[in-house]
Amino acid sequence: MMFQLFLAITTLISSTTCNEISETFERGFGFNHHSLKTTPTNTKVPKHLQDLINNPNPRSNRIVSTKATSMKISKHKISVSYTLSKDSHRHGTLKDVELIVYLKPSTEISTLKITVLGTEQKFNVSSRSGEPTALPLKIKNKLVASLQTLDIVISAERTLLNSHGIEVTSTLQINKIINLKEKPHLTLLYKNQEILQPSAKIARRHFLQMFGETHHLERRSASPHCRVQDLMVNFNKIGLNSVVYPLDFNAHICSGECHIDHEETPMTNHALIQNMLYQSGGEVQGASCVSDQTKPLSVLIAVGQHFHLTVYEDMVVESCSCR
Repeated sequence: MMFQLFLAITTLISSTTCNEISETFERGFGFNHHSLKTTPTNTKVPKHLQDLINNPNPRSNRIVSTKATSMKISKHKISVSYTLSKDSHRHGTLKDVELIVYLKPSTEISTLKITVLGTEQKFNVSSRSGEPTALPLKIKNKLVASLQTLDIVISAERTLLNSHGIEVTSTLQINKIINLKEKPHLTLLYKNQEILQPSAKIARRHFLQMFGETHHLERRSASPHCRVQDLMVNFNKIGLNSVVYPLDFNAHICSGECHIDHEETPMTNHALIQNMLYQSGGEVQGASCVSDQTKPLSVLIAVGQHFHLTVYEDMVVESCSCR
């Protein structure tokens, strides 16, 4: 009886949460909420991705990591096949291709032979802790972009000195080197300059694409978006009578609203998330329209019989953004 009651409460909470998510996105953003994935397909983050999150690759700001779609294991080799994204160009310029393998703990150095696109590449590997190891594959970027599947063969060997001091290379059982419980991952590392742009339109598009969402938000053209407006300042009127020049100047001011669907408004990714929380009823304030870039102003001041020409930083607003 208690179990049935618990199950009923859990189902009710889950249903309510899903409805709230759907209503929030439908009301606040105009998304097609039927396409939302309310529960992740796999909550386990692979170890190699955790490492990349904590220690980002300086050459890359967009990473695509793919599990093998098929894997055949024999005594001495692994044959893996990967399906590559058809829209890989959206991720930016491909910088590196890495094969991530999970090695078994060992103090001995082994050689992994990776055959990809008819070319054999060798890597000396060892692991004391069984941590994932990134093997940089030499593949031409244009070639990867044109492929839809990529086949890779992994084998292993070890070279030791025999009793006569002669090097002897022997083939190893692959399951003694690689942890076969963890499928090798193919990791494509891109450099995407577009996601560095401050435009709200570009930031929103790339943010949503990372979640597989490509919806168009409803425009709020009736409300003014965040922008630079005139603000005339007279030094005498604010009590600075010693200023000789300029007596008046346009300081500019930032004014307007920070809706995430205003494509013209520069917006940080933080402001995008902040507005999404605010519009979905979160206990945070929406992003504010503030100065983004300023420039100095040269001011001539009379001090007794002398004149001081001083350059004051951050006096005139040049651009605005939502933060």
